[in-house]
Order: sequence, then structure tokens, then C-alpha cells
Amino acid sequence: MIIALTRTVFFCLSLACIIAASVTFSVKAQRTRQDGAARESGQDAGRVRPPETVTCDRNNLTSYPGKVISYTRRAGRVTLRIRTDWDTTETVSLRHSRKSSPARWFLLRGAAFTNSDWDKIESSKGRLIQGMRASAWVCSDGRAPIIDWQPPTGDETAPRGTP
Repeated sequence: MIIALTRTVFFCLSLACIIAASVTFSVKAQRTRQDGAARESGQDAGRVRPPETVTCDRNNLTSYPGKVISYTRRAGRVTLRIRTDWDTTETVSLRHSRKSSPARWFLLRGAAFTNSDWDKIESSKGRLIQGMRASAWVCSDGRAPIIDWQPPTGDETAPRGTP
């Protein structure tokens, strides 16, 4: 009787170990696939790769991707409020010389922003096109943020996080 009980307990423990090992292996394999897919999409361990023009150390860098809900452009300052893809609202201010354009700190879909690009983000001077998205790249060392504008493409059913 004791031998049969010992065999049953041994069998159950062995089965539990096999199940635990296979679950652990399955989770590790899934993480490996996810990490590979993230690297291919420009993400690294849950982080989005910044544009090359962003030179801030990644440990001091924050990005706020989302829909622009407020935009003000005046001499010397651009301020935007972004409703992020993580359901937070962030305010980003860019100060610049009153006599210069803020365009040097702008990107358009990751590419350099030119003076001819203003009509792709503004319907008139100081008025942003409806449905505009942006990613604000903010460095904690106080340098000016980089704003990567992502004008609407007409496909308003695109999932969140899609530029």
C-alpha cells in the first residue's frame, strides 16, 4: 500500500515538474519571438527607437506619441498638448528665438521638416490640421524637444500607435 502511494505521489510530482518546465519553455520562446518582432519594428525591449536626429541619451529621453489636442504657435514659442497613446495628457513647450522658425526642431513622419511642410501640419498660420498626431521627444537635460508630426492619412480607423 505504501509503495503504491509513493509511486502515485512520485508520478504526480514528476508530471507537475514536466508541466511547469514546458510552460516555462513556452513563455521564454514567446518572449524571444516578441523581442525579435520588437527589434524589427524599431522597438527595443518595449522602447520605441528615436529618430536619428534625437541625440539625447536614451536613458534621459521620453517620448509622448499621440493625438495633438491643443496647439499654439507664437513668436518664440510653440506649445502643444498631446493625448498620448497611454491615455495621459502631456504639455510640451518649445522655446526658440523670436526671429527664427521652430522648424529646425520639427520632423515630418521622421524626415527633416522644411518650410514647404507647414501646409501639411497647419490649415492656416497657428491652426493645426484636425486629427494631427505627433511624437514629442523630450530630453531631461533641458534641450529643446523634437516634434515628429504625423498628419492624418485619411484612414481614421488605424489602431493607436500607428503613425
